[in-house]
Amino acid sequence: CHAGPEGDTAYAGYEDSLFETHVINTIDKHDPSTPLFLFWAPHIVHSPLQVPQEYIEKFDMVHATDKRCEIPACQRQLYHAMVNYADAMVGNVTAALKAKGMYDDLLIVFSTDNGGPIYNNGSAGANNYPLRGGKYSDFEGGVRATAFISGGLVPKPIRGSESNVTMHIADWYATFAALAGLP
Repeated sequence: CHAGPEGDTAYAGYEDSLFETHVINTIDKHDPSTPLFLFWAPHIVHSPLQVPQEYIEKFDMVHATDKRCEIPACQRQLYHAMVNYADAMVGNVTAALKAKGMYDDLLIVFSTDNGGPIYNNGSAGANNYPLRGGKYSDFEGGVRATAFISGGLVPKPIRGSESNVTMHIADWYATFAALAGLP
């Protein structure tokens, strides 16, 4: 388990690093013989587009999406860097759960809240192809979001599979209630 992308310093107060540190500390202090419901909603991959510089530098090869870009790193590069940072956080939290022996008895649900931004003539940085539209639109590219589940409670027959059923985030309530033994 890693304490975070930059160890205990939490990037001098970078919000998502502080939340990640708190989540990992909660896991470290939790008695695994008792249930734990943990809701963690990282703010990263949303505006303001901010991420520690070392993550931006990993994507120096990404070219500006708009030649008139006023942001030195430009938005496509920033989005790649933020997603990479989010991936590192999820990896660190998953490692903490495995180290604590909790992974086999849990369900992790990871969901985005909308499609990527494609406004400003495409300079906002996203690409929702083959779906039409993006964030702030009612087309599928704006409202159809990616999600995944993981953990030991995922039934073996569906592990590694893909589902394209229509659902809403509120549909998870019945799943969580059933896992808790409630009708």
